[in-house]
Amino acid sequence: FSSRTGLVFISNWVFIALTIAVAFGTFLPLFMGASYTSGQYNRTTIPFFALIFFLSGFGLLTGFKVTNINKYLNRLIAAFAISLAAVTIMAFIGYTDFASLVLLFTIYFSAMAVILKTLSSLKKGGISSLFKANRFYGAMIVHFGLVIISLGIVISSFYHYKGIFTVWAGDEIVYNNYTFKIGSYANTHGENYISEYLPIEIYKN
Repeated sequence: FSSRTGLVFISNWVFIALTIAVAFGTFLPLFMGASYTSGQYNRTTIPFFALIFFLSGFGLLTGFKVTNINKYLNRLIAAFAISLAAVTIMAFIGYTDFASLVLLFTIYFSAMAVILKTLSSLKKGGISSLFKANRFYGAMIVHFGLVIISLGIVISSFYHYKGIFTVWAGDEIVYNNYTFKIGSYANTHGENYISEYLPIEIYKN
């Protein structure tokens, strides 16, 4: 199971488990009336995605038939160390959500696997291999594209904040380096409608 073939086999089962988890969360509200929040969805799916990215990165850095893992040890250590350093820097500058950092680590690991594998191929075949091994580099481009998309989704989640406040006209709230000033409530009764209006001014501190 330490070969690329074995890891692809395991990844397929992880994908099946992820599909079941997503389907369960999607159809549960329809048949049982229960709610399934985004937070619950993230807690359920993050372990699956993290495992998939880690297995894909590990598979790229090894061979189809692995008889000696030490042969690939330098690549694995390099990808692991760089990914760990990147996550440590992000944690140091304020991104502290543990689950997201774990997922980021596996995404970085997968990205480093693509980069190291591509550099290794270029080293062996030279620039001319870009025009010969079209299927290999095409697969690397697709893989790296998925990494970039996932990276954007996870990093953007760090900027998502949710707060619940009870406010009155004239209140002022400071939240996440922003100041919210609540104006005066007003309503209008038209011929066939009623409108309600509450101005909120937002200032960055």
